[in-house]
Amino acid sequence: MPIRHFHILICKISVLNMICKMISSRFIILKGLNPSYMNYQTYYVKNVEEAIELAQKFKEEGKYDHFRGQTHEWPPHSSALRNLNNPKKRNSNLLRIIELRRWMAGIEQLRYLLEDEHIDEFFAICQHYGLSTNFIDFSTMPAVAGFFSADNYKEQPSMNCCIYCLDSNDLKIFASNMEIVVKNSDLEQNRQGTILRLIEINVDNLWRLQSQHGVFLYCNYNWEIDYPMDRILFPYTGNPIYPPKDIIYPYQKSPLEYLLDHYFRMEKDNSNFTHLRQIIEKRQNTKFEWEFIPHSDIPKGFIAEVFLPELKEHPSWNDEPAAPWKNYSIEIFDQTIGEAVEINFEGKLAPGSMCDILYYYVKHALETRLDLRKKSINWKLTHLPSNIDQLKLFRNLTWAWDGMRRLPYSAGEIAGALSNILLLMAHNAETMDPQEQSALEEELFEKAIKIEFAYNDQVSSQALIHQTALKDALRSDIKKLLVPDQRFRLNDMDLLLICVNNPRYIFEFPKFKALFGRFIIPWQFILFRQPVFFDCYHLSVFGLK
Repeated sequence: MPIRHFHILICKISVLNMICKMISSRFIILKGLNPSYMNYQTYYVKNVEEAIELAQKFKEEGKYDHFRGQTHEWPPHSSALRNLNNPKKRNSNLLRIIELRRWMAGIEQLRYLLEDEHIDEFFAICQHYGLSTNFIDFSTMPAVAGFFSADNYKEQPSMNCCIYCLDSNDLKIFASNMEIVVKNSDLEQNRQGTILRLIEINVDNLWRLQSQHGVFLYCNYNWEIDYPMDRILFPYTGNPIYPPKDIIYPYQKSPLEYLLDHYFRMEKDNSNFTHLRQIIEKRQNTKFEWEFIPHSDIPKGFIAEVFLPELKEHPSWNDEPAAPWKNYSIEIFDQTIGEAVEINFEGKLAPGSMCDILYYYVKHALETRLDLRKKSINWKLTHLPSNIDQLKLFRNLTWAWDGMRRLPYSAGEIAGALSNILLLMAHNAETMDPQEQSALEEELFEKAIKIEFAYNDQVSSQALIHQTALKDALRSDIKKLLVPDQRFRLNDMDLLLICVNNPRYIFEFPKFKALFGRFIIPWQFILFRQPVFFDCYHLSVFGLK
């Protein structure tokens, strides 16, 4: 019988008497002062590959089933425990969690995460997005633990790297027995309120968790004094051959992860504004009156003096079903990613030719394979010109595909977005300054203007767009809705967008959707906008930058 359990034999006869007989030795063990109990198995190997192989062997033998990788043999404490003696960090983290919950309460697709029965799922999301929790990450896959044991970007570790090995069944028995002892003895003074609990859950659309085969240990105290884990130690030799980083942190993003990207961008912007205010107040030695400036100073979305009273939202926006634009289908990571599409561009290196090839391939694939939208595609474009960064192209095409395939964009609109990303990258648009980018847009199409757009929060994005595309998307009756002496604005979209910034008033939705998909989404990638906006239906602001 494992030494961890010999003192907690639970029989049907007088559990309390049994505990009383053993209380003194158990007290020593729980305080972590028993040298024999503190003996744990340490295995030494040469490098991370051998460590992963040994851990895999242990898993196959049934010895351990949960693994945790660390770049140092530090005690495996939760981030919340590490911040326990830092009130400033604790309070800041608590405010971040409160704000995240407040935001989720306003997102219909995520509101369920605030219910009591989904509390573990909520904190799993917090854990994966860098908020401090009482969760400690483990994985059921030794290779994932191996990745994290060598995942050191700053400097080579001065100590051995480590893979902790855990037998979950043994821990569950220990935790249950410890709970009984604490409840029925004066040990409550030493372990009051402590929790040691394994959490094995699936969080819908949290692909990071699914790709890492993640599980958690909930622990709110220094649990290693009671239950030190066996471990594999080895010198730092760099990242393992497998798995690569893009499996641990996949390029593909789920609907949940797109929403969270948007939220944490908003949180970062708010933090930056607060920091700026503090700097100004410190330098001026005075209280600084602070408020967010809205994206536009046009309160109703348009300047009334420019339009006739008959101006209303174009009915095509209301005719469009809103539900598909909520962009929240439940997808399982392993069942969604992996399909590869290879396109050979040999002998077709002119940007226009490559653009046409990709456009027709994607369009016909979507029209003939009705299940293709359910997959995240690995785009393999071969024999490309040497000036195209293939890793960036793969990333951009993957994100654009995943962001659009779930929304009601047409096959031609999705194909147009992907082909225009390729076209712009073939012209090196990513490396150009703003003036050169505008000149390129005019060369490819015609006079370009920079526009900015946003939902009902502080986060916005930007893109370049040419005048013809904007004019083509205008509602057919726009001229009749302008005051006669204001109709000159139709000759220049700059002049029109100065007076209106709500797209529902001046654009027909089907035309605007095509404009947004084919041109605005691609330019967001070229301008390195994070997050990229894919949903054009819920825009509340669309106007000049």
